[in-house]
Amino acid sequence: MNSPQRKSPMHERNLYRDGYDMAKLAASFPELQAHLIVSQVGTSTIDFSDIHAVTALNQALLASDYGVSEWSLPEGYLCPPVPGRADYLHYTADLLASHNSGYIPNGVGIQVLDVGVGASAIYPIIGRKTYNWSFVGCDVDAEALQSARHIVDQNPFLTEHVQLRLQKNPTHFFKGIVGGEEAFDLVVCNPPFYADEAEAQEASARKWKNLGKSKDMGSTR
Repeated sequence: MNSPQRKSPMHERNLYRDGYDMAKLAASFPELQAHLIVSQVGTSTIDFSDIHAVTALNQALLASDYGVSEWSLPEGYLCPPVPGRADYLHYTADLLASHNSGYIPNGVGIQVLDVGVGASAIYPIIGRKTYNWSFVGCDVDAEALQSARHIVDQNPFLTEHVQLRLQKNPTHFFKGIVGGEEAFDLVVCNPPFYADEAEAQEASARKWKNLGKSKDMGSTR
């Protein structure tokens, strides 16, 4: 008797609910090839505890599936798992649909505020490419914003509809960022609930590892 197929924990619109196609990803981003290893079941994967391998996987995912030509992070900044961030935005899209007769609103008229956009600009990338939304990203970290601005400047599909703003007062979220006449359809946030950088890095590595284990993310489609 065949065992029942395990239901994917990811959103039905998530591109990675059935795993990664490592051959396709390596073709889009050849630098990934150096990090590929063979899993215990004989499929191609990476070492999810290796930050360099994880970064290369992110670069490959963003190049292959989101049309990103340039993406990098400064030393010491978190590397966000693309599948998890995509899941978050898919569910926020469903939330918007629940107030729009069941239809997900698409297009640059949908204004999204990303509080704590970080160095990766990951939500603007996924949101622009998937739903064509417009973004304002803010952060208290000037170096993170500099990295995000570089990513935006190097990718034309981001430049016109992604704004980046420095929050000069770390005790404020919206004051000093949102103008008096501005309105947003959606506010997203991924706050770093960590005591220090070491704890954050450990948590990030654990998330990547769990994604790999829970879905055998090294398998090919």
